[in-house]
Amino acid sequence: MVTIDRTDERYPSCLGELRSPPVPLYLDGNHEALELRAVAIVGSRVPTESGSETFAYDLAKQLAHRGYAVASGLARGIDAAAHAGALDAHGPGTTVAVLGCGIDRAYPRANHDLFRRILAEGGCIVSEYGPGTEPAPWRFLARNRIVAALADAVVVVDAHERSGSLVTADFASELRRPLFVRLGTPGTDDLFARNLAVPLVSDATLAATTLDDAVAAGFASWMKFPATRETALYRPYDRELVRFHVGDRVTFDPSSHLRGTVVRVEDFDDELGTNQLVTVEWLPVASTKELAQDLHKASEENG
Repeated sequence: MVTIDRTDERYPSCLGELRSPPVPLYLDGNHEALELRAVAIVGSRVPTESGSETFAYDLAKQLAHRGYAVASGLARGIDAAAHAGALDAHGPGTTVAVLGCGIDRAYPRANHDLFRRILAEGGCIVSEYGPGTEPAPWRFLARNRIVAALADAVVVVDAHERSGSLVTADFASELRRPLFVRLGTPGTDDLFARNLAVPLVSDATLAATTLDDAVAAGFASWMKFPATRETALYRPYDRELVRFHVGDRVTFDPSSHLRGTVVRVEDFDDELGTNQLVTVEWLPVASTKELAQDLHKASEENG
């Protein structure tokens, strides 16, 4: 275990973006994990949607295969599944667990073996609380700001209306981190409905590709601020499904002067039917409208 402050070269520069950076910072395990690209995967301790833990595990494993550090809070449920998935990838990525208690405390007790495994298998344990510090509800909420800051993108997999993972989502938005959700739970559906997050497909491999693109592009282009490319998920329940193809010219709506071209289409099937993940390159710059709701094929008359 080591203790560092902001003058130490090992102190993650991204934590300096917080209004209240954690000082000192306690680290245990593989400190180099903090130098990797990172995606935070968070969610409820008791998932409300069937398949959420499996999705978190599979997504974390895919991301670790691609060299990412998967950050989470070592809680039961989604957090534990994400840490385990990243470790089971066996590199080149790993996992980072941020604690809401002392750096030496494996909390909750149910995750004691996972705590030890993270230290033994190349992961990193992080806390702003010194050895012996007891867990407390407010410490877990404060911990969430560190999870968001360490990440290049944040995924909320499962959340009820008052889930602590929504606090992580709030910090992600404040820190301008791309925010993604798995639809199907009250908290994640609300984030999408308020246009604060982009939905991920249920296929973990495709979802990992989406996150890879988002990290490469950064917040500005992914979260519908001035950008040239955006990706939307089309499901059957969105509307009568229109099939898109590479090269199609598109617009936000028939009255819009904004035009774009489809540059990538991924078709896949899940329990909801046949879906498409559509990437559009816009010219001129895209506005902040919700692509997933307003994308239409441009007609020859207005093209």
